[in-house]
Amino acid sequence: MEKNQIDLTRLVATSVDSSSRISFREILAKLFFRFKIFLLCTLTVPLIALYLVHLVPYNYKSTAKLLIRYDTKGLPYFAELATSKRQIISGQSDAEIIRSLPVTMSVVKELSLKDSDIAKPAYKILFSHFAKPFYRFLKNDNSSNSQDEKTRIEHLAKELKESIDSKVVQKWRPEIEISDEVIEVEVKSPDRNKVRQIANKLCDGFINEYYRLCEAEAEQAYNYLTRQMLKLEEELRKAQVRDDISVDAAGKGLITENPPGLDWSDRNINTNPVVDTTAKQVTTLELELERVKHIYKPGSPELVRVEKELQEARQRLKRHKSLESASALLNIFKDKRHKAYMTMQIFKNRLIPISVVERAVTPRKSRLVFIVRYVLVGVIGLVLGSVIGFSLVMFLSAMDHRLCRPWDVEKEASCPVIGSIPIIRRNEVDLANIDQLPLEEASPTVMQTLGRLDLVNKGKGQLVVVTGVSRYEGKTFLTLQLACALADDKRTKVLLIDGNFQNPSLGTLLGHRTDRGLVDALKQNVPVKDVIFPTSIKNLEIIPAGYTKERQSLGFYKKSLKELIMSVRDEYDGIFLDTAGVLTSTDPALFASEADQLIMVLRSETTRREPYVKALDVLAQVGVACFGVILNFRRYRIPKIFYGD
Repeated sequence: MEKNQIDLTRLVATSVDSSSRISFREILAKLFFRFKIFLLCTLTVPLIALYLVHLVPYNYKSTAKLLIRYDTKGLPYFAELATSKRQIISGQSDAEIIRSLPVTMSVVKELSLKDSDIAKPAYKILFSHFAKPFYRFLKNDNSSNSQDEKTRIEHLAKELKESIDSKVVQKWRPEIEISDEVIEVEVKSPDRNKVRQIANKLCDGFINEYYRLCEAEAEQAYNYLTRQMLKLEEELRKAQVRDDISVDAAGKGLITENPPGLDWSDRNINTNPVVDTTAKQVTTLELELERVKHIYKPGSPELVRVEKELQEARQRLKRHKSLESASALLNIFKDKRHKAYMTMQIFKNRLIPISVVERAVTPRKSRLVFIVRYVLVGVIGLVLGSVIGFSLVMFLSAMDHRLCRPWDVEKEASCPVIGSIPIIRRNEVDLANIDQLPLEEASPTVMQTLGRLDLVNKGKGQLVVVTGVSRYEGKTFLTLQLACALADDKRTKVLLIDGNFQNPSLGTLLGHRTDRGLVDALKQNVPVKDVIFPTSIKNLEIIPAGYTKERQSLGFYKKSLKELIMSVRDEYDGIFLDTAGVLTSTDPALFASEADQLIMVLRSETTRREPYVKALDVLAQVGVACFGVILNFRRYRIPKIFYGD
């Protein structure tokens, strides 16, 4: 029988178009093949999301409003202070005071707040849940209870500060120089009842803190002006006693600091009669000096006298101006000090109207909010889980080089896939009755393979070699089923040859434990008829492997193999030869060179692409074409109808 003409390039080379193009069917197949991973991600992600949402409690909101009325009627001292300076000495605005640490600490103490009463960011809540087992290792047992309580309150106050949102709404009043301030305070808390109390307590704490800070500012200004006034009075007293003050006393010796809000132009010193008279004397002497310069020569006694009188007059003028300036500044300090004292008393007695114009109320508890919250998170988690699952399946499929499906095999080479055999439990197979073979699960693939081989009515028996890539791919049992299926037709005669010298198990399966076999026929020229043994099926005979320990000394026996095959061709309709894996031995290539058809068995989800392509390359080098591939031990994770093979 003529051998099949093959195209070696077609066998080994893969199709670029088929490998680079991914069809919708292949994507669905990948999803179906790893649907457990896809289903796991699709269900796990929303469940995790819902669990995390359950750990993060819902935060209720409550709002209160404060009004600071800058009504200056009857309070001129406060009006001047408020107009010149809008922020108190701490540098905080009114909206920042309500979120300051002293205010929040007072709220924590008064309401005895716990960590669960304060709204925190989700990542902090989740971290605290997952870090609870490690808290006992981080706890400092040497610290006292008072220090622990103080640290706890300070920590809760900082957490409460982050949950407060305050803003100032300005209301312009044209009849006064400054506007009233409406401070809106919004607080979040997981406790629906506590959130109202927190908001109202924040308003009360703000009022107390505001008065305290403003009183401290006025007291600081009062103390500063008092020190400057006493210092200036001491300098004036010394100047009057010695009646001699330096020219630069007012600028260098009297004032060491420039207090805020002082106006140096409050007094006009030229209105003083003494200063005015001295100034007129200086003017008269300057005119007299100019007249004398035209009459007398330089250095004359008259000219010297006028210059001396002019110099003394100027010194007296400067001395009078310095004393008058210091006196005027002292009066300004006294006036400012009095105003600062009045301002301090105003804040101390709480005469500035600050009131809560809108008290916080308990927010409503809506079930719809919770339903929407969980449903929304569940839907988002479901979509995200599907995307993650799909991406993971695509990634694993791209990184997985195993041959799992028929299109995986056909994509690597143009060798067609004859069929697939599912996983069969070998412990349920009764090999004593081989007439029951092939098994029900393998029968469709076996019959389809025999139909494509078309072994009947060919005139003489064809040699079909069954091989694989490596070991444990089910070649031997498949070869036995092919032979039994063909021998089921009483008109055909089948010969089974065990050429797997590495693991000669075909003879053992059929109960032949003789040492004579194929090795003896090839090496020692034992007649073929002496190594052919019958089986329980009348028209099925077998040639065992023989004494395989002598195989190493077989040498080159291609001629002997060819003669053996030629001698039995006319007596059998089909000859099946089971051999080892192509990559584990050189025997399969030798047997394949004499074969009429070659069938390769691949173990699904175990055999990888690279060894498979390499095995085809080895066969192509000896001029052998692969008739077809059978996927063995294939898992059908979903109904076979979806696979489309």
